[in-house]
Amino acid sequence: MSFRLSPYKVVRLLLIIAVLSYGYVEIMEFRKNKIKNTEEVGKTLEIRQKDFYNSDEAKKKMTEEKLQLSDDSEIQEISPQSPDGDTVTNKDVEKTGNENESKETAEARKKAEEQKKKEEEQKRLTAQLAQRKKEEAAKKSKEAEAIAAKKAKEAAAARKAKAESEAKKTSETPKMSKKYIQVATLNTEAAAKSAVSKLGGNFNYQKISGKKTMYVIVSISTDNPATLASLENQVKTKLKGTKYIIRTVGKK
Repeated sequence: MSFRLSPYKVVRLLLIIAVLSYGYVEIMEFRKNKIKNTEEVGKTLEIRQKDFYNSDEAKKKMTEEKLQLSDDSEIQEISPQSPDGDTVTNKDVEKTGNENESKETAEARKKAEEQKKKEEEQKRLTAQLAQRKKEEAAKKSKEAEAIAAKKAKEAAAARKAKAESEAKKTSETPKMSKKYIQVATLNTEAAAKSAVSKLGGNFNYQKISGKKTMYVIVSISTDNPATLASLENQVKTKLKGTKYIIRTVGKK
């Protein structure tokens, strides 16, 4: 059995080896540059030791700084330069800060005033609306009272006119003179009492003295035609066949 090498496998293997070699070279180069840069930075920086404040160099530097501060105590402290190149003192910085604070305070006050004005305007509009509703309600109430008063006045006028009309009709209607019914004239009082008891309480008898005592049966007097008719009907039904006379009061 013969072994046959595939060219594609060979090419692939070579590519893998080339990639790995390139990666290895790049990594080594990166580490080399990193070590070199670190050494250069270390040369330019003054690396402090853990006990740097106890070293003679640190003590000397601190003494020089104290002397420098004492010499400059009478000199005005200089702040960073302004954008135009002039130096700015602490007073200027404080003044600028106060101005900025004043502007912020002014803006806050302005916003508060505007908010207060809006609230007052809203309250004013609400009060106006409530007043308008109150006025409309009062107006409607007055209109309703006026309508009720007008109706009451019209009703009173109608009642008065009706009463006047009825009074006028009554005054125009002629009143009937009072009349009564004379039923009979009887000889004895017993007969008169018997007839009265039959006719009822609207009748009585009167005694007439003369040569001979007689008893006349009469009804009550009335100016109402209906009452007079009722009395007449009583005589007709209870004393049938008895003659009667309708007389006017005051006339013989």
